[in-house]
Amino acid sequence: MKKRILIGGPIAAVILLVAGAAAVAGPLRSSSASALPSTCGPVFYKGSGSPKLIVVSDLPLQGAGRAQNLEMGQAIRYVLEKQYHFKVGKYTVGYAGCDDSTAQAGRYDPAVCSANGTAYAANSNLIGILGTFNSGCSKVLLPIVNRAPGGPIPMISSANTAVGLTHNAPWNSPGEPGIYYPTGKRNYFRVAATDDYQGPSMADALKALKKTKKVYILNDQTTFGAGVASAFQGRAKKLGMTVAGYEPWDLNATDYTALAQKIKNTGATAVYLGGLVCDNGVKLLKDLRSVLGPPCSSPAPTAGRPSPPRSQQARRRRACTSATRASRSRSSARRGRRSSRT
Repeated sequence: MKKRILIGGPIAAVILLVAGAAAVAGPLRSSSASALPSTCGPVFYKGSGSPKLIVVSDLPLQGAGRAQNLEMGQAIRYVLEKQYHFKVGKYTVGYAGCDDSTAQAGRYDPAVCSANGTAYAANSNLIGILGTFNSGCSKVLLPIVNRAPGGPIPMISSANTAVGLTHNAPWNSPGEPGIYYPTGKRNYFRVAATDDYQGPSMADALKALKKTKKVYILNDQTTFGAGVASAFQGRAKKLGMTVAGYEPWDLNATDYTALAQKIKNTGATAVYLGGLVCDNGVKLLKDLRSVLGPPCSSPAPTAGRPSPPRSQQARRRRACTSATRASRSRSSARRGRRSSRT
């Protein structure tokens, strides 16, 4: 039986995922791209002959998060070609980018995650998975590839935050994390901060920077959203904040102004959004801002914040800089007037 051995490589979280490489020991079957899921693109390889081994990425390539995941695929290709030259030791390595989403869902689909995992496990020359992007997808795929006939297939995620994938938390589902490793062997790694760090960190920031005393918490009912919102709630209470409300938002709603007005009536001075931007997050944020006011009242964790184009980011930085300078000028003028009066 062939062994699968991960030999790591650097991964950049959120915007770039830089793929490592892998090596295997033992007899190999010839690689077959047809054995990969139909959701995968063609194998990327510029070496001689055909690659002996395959690594894949498993990311949602449809929906609101499509752009950043395509960038991750580009980064993987770049590193595999420029840094590793399609080789690890004596083995040649190719790469295929696979999709775990559907156009209808606009994000990952558990059924696709399961089908992908089954196909990965059946391909003995697939020796590493870069992904998944969503914790909910990893929860489906991970136990499947952990039982692969050739041994557990290594997975490295740049974005998963669900605590239950690796360790304990009060809000974990029964049996976590052991249920994801039926063989008893750990084959999963990540480089993103987990919910039990992300949620509390945002609570600390609100308390320290905004002096928030009352907060309203919303989540999108996903593994990520519910987990990070629960972590935020626990820390907020320990810091003495009043949680004015905790509820999911309707992903299919066409208008959230009534929800925003409900939040406003509680007297909450901040709203924490635990969820994915692809779950109607942009519309939710717009409606909250239209009723509640400035955007600083609606913090969100990493996956809840869309990444605007660089030109838009530059405009925002210039606007923030101008606003800061104007504020400083007004403050200086006020100090000058006080000095002249004294």
